[in-house]
Amino acid sequence: MSAAAPRFGDAELSVLDYLSRHLANFQGSTDFPTGTPAQPWIVARRYGGNYRPPAIDYARLSLESWAASRFDAQARLQEAIGALLVAGRLDTTPRAKGDIPLPRIVRTFVESGPQFFPEAPTDCPRWISTVAVYMRALDA
Repeated sequence: MSAAAPRFGDAELSVLDYLSRHLANFQGSTDFPTGTPAQPWIVARRYGGNYRPPAIDYARLSLESWAASRFDAQARLQEAIGALLVAGRLDTTPRAKGDIPLPRIVRTFVESGPQFFPEAPTDCPRWISTVAVYMRALDA
C-alpha cells in the first residue's frame, strides 16, 4: 500500500490572506497596482521554491510594497515581513478563502532584505524583499 500523495495549496493566496488578517488596513494582491496607490499596496508573487518530503512546500516569494512615499512603502514592507516571521506561531489552524483551502504557514525566512526599487514609468516608490515561506501540505 502506498501513501497518499500530498496536496500543496496556493502559497501566494495563503500569504495574502494571512497578511490581511494581521495587518491593519491591508491592501494587496498578486497584481501590481495601476499608478500610485492611495494606501500602501503589497504584491506577493511566487517565483520558485521546492517541496520537502513528506509534506512541506518551501515557497519562494517576492514581496513588494508600493506607496505614495518611500517611507510608507518601506514601513509597510517591514510590517509584512515582521508579521510573516511570527506566522509559524500564529497560523496554527487550517484556513480557507471561500471554498479554497489554504496551507498553514510553518516558518518564514528572509532571503533578501528590503531593497528600494522605484517603479520608473510611474515614479512610484517601491520596496522589494524575497522571502521563503514553509507551508504544510493541505492534508498534513
